Amino acid sequence: MSAVRPDAAEVIRAINAAQRPVFALDVPSGLDSDKGIALPEAVRATGTVCFVALKTGLFVGDGPDFTGSVFFDDLEVSAPAIREFEPRLERIAETEVARALPARARAAKKAISATSSSSASGAGMPGATRLCGEACLRVGAGLVTVAVAPDNVAAIAAGRPELICLPFARATDLDDAIERADVIAIGPGLGRTQWRRMRSTGFLRAIRRSSSIADALNLLSLAPRQRDNWILTPLLGRRVGCSRAPPEPSKQTGWPRLTHSFCVMAALSS
Repeated sequence: MSAVRPDAAEVIRAINAAQRPVFALDVPSGLDSDKGIALPEAVRATGTVCFVALKTGLFVGDGPDFTGSVFFDDLEVSAPAIREFEPRLERIAETEVARALPARARAAKKAISATSSSSASGAGMPGATRLCGEACLRVGAGLVTVAVAPDNVAAIAAGRPELICLPFARATDLDDAIERADVIAIGPGLGRTQWRRMRSTGFLRAIRRSSSIADALNLLSLAPRQRDNWILTPLLGRRVGCSRAPPEPSKQTGWPRLTHSFCVMAALSS
């Protein structure tokens, strides 16, 4: 994307300095509609109405900081039913999440009516694992086990006793927990230590069910493999480690390579 012309840059600066609501048409000026990369001079809109098709760049990279509330009008134009016009991303709305995760019945028993989840964290890094476990509880998982370094057990159990803490020192300590779990989240709080490599390798080798992989993405670069039941969750603006590529200004340039290499679904936050 080329730089904004000097005369247009002056207009953009005036718009941003006006302290008035700004409504952008299709894409805010100065924002890459594909990659979500904002130029040094870009309009910060209060709202954006997108025409014909939603633009990927509105939802990734810098996009959410520059688009405000996004509205859509297809102008009664339908995309042809051919491969070239298939969407690159699918947006998940809150209503769809609510349908997929209905409220449990009041009399439901946690052991038989809800899924079980597992996570892992390295020594001295209990926070991300606790948040991951709490998220599992909030969406309806009944039995949530967090497999952690022994040093982390007290910190997690004291703040969230509903989580079942599994201290482990060897990869085989996870066998029973993995066998019981319906969904496994691996990565939050793993860090980059030898502990992480040893434990994560055991996790990845044993996973047969659907999984969400966060910080463990870097581990995949050391032991590449493909599965059709993984959901990878690269973080906004962070290098996609398993691509072995130099850091990118936006994850938009990394996730297509990620999904192609590992034949998986990538969940991108906006």
